[in-house]
Amino acid sequence: MELIERNVRSDVVKYLNVAYNYLVGFFCLYVGGREGAWMKDFVKIVRKIFRGEEIDRCIPKNVRISCNIYPGICLLIGDGPSEDRIAQLGIKPLFVGRVVGVIFEEEIYPSPWLLEDLYRCTGKIRSAIEAIQQGVKAFLYGNDLLVASVNKIHGPFKKGDIIAIIDPVDGRVIGVARAAMNPGEIERARSIGRLVDVAAKNILDLGWFLRVLKPVEDWD
Repeated sequence: MELIERNVRSDVVKYLNVAYNYLVGFFCLYVGGREGAWMKDFVKIVRKIFRGEEIDRCIPKNVRISCNIYPGICLLIGDGPSEDRIAQLGIKPLFVGRVVGVIFEEEIYPSPWLLEDLYRCTGKIRSAIEAIQQGVKAFLYGNDLLVASVNKIHGPFKKGDIIAIIDPVDGRVIGVARAAMNPGEIERARSIGRLVDVAAKNILDLGWFLRVLKPVEDWD
């Protein structure tokens, strides 16, 4: 059963990485300065984790905002394969690129794929929690990460910061969360047996992209 679940999860992750690495749609830029404010917030989040030269080297140079595909949700789209390349695959593109961020409820967050790219590009994992396998499954279903599910802590971060949640098996980023404790508080909670306390609040996980970014015709 565990092997089946792992294979199913692996298939879902592969599907998501293909589907969202080559998203397609119309570009729509907000006017009135809101787009600029979002981008400033986005850079501020990333700069808490990585230095300026690392960001310059590892983040897509061109990022656009698409807001007209899913109600109440905008996607930050970075550079991706050309439309000609997509057309060669027999796909009619609406937009092409890689999702580097998500905006909903007036807040902007880095995508799991961007954080994974940054870790791979810099060779460093920062501001992240590696979960145990049971915690990975719960998180992918939209649940918060409990102290009992913390396997390893990668600082630095403090309570309230945006952090990545990592799968211990393959090292992939499975989602983005808001730290409910700083690393020291997590360790203290674990040492005194407060294992069901929330260590990180789920913001979006790979399963979120299936649950929320469903085909537009399925929206009520």
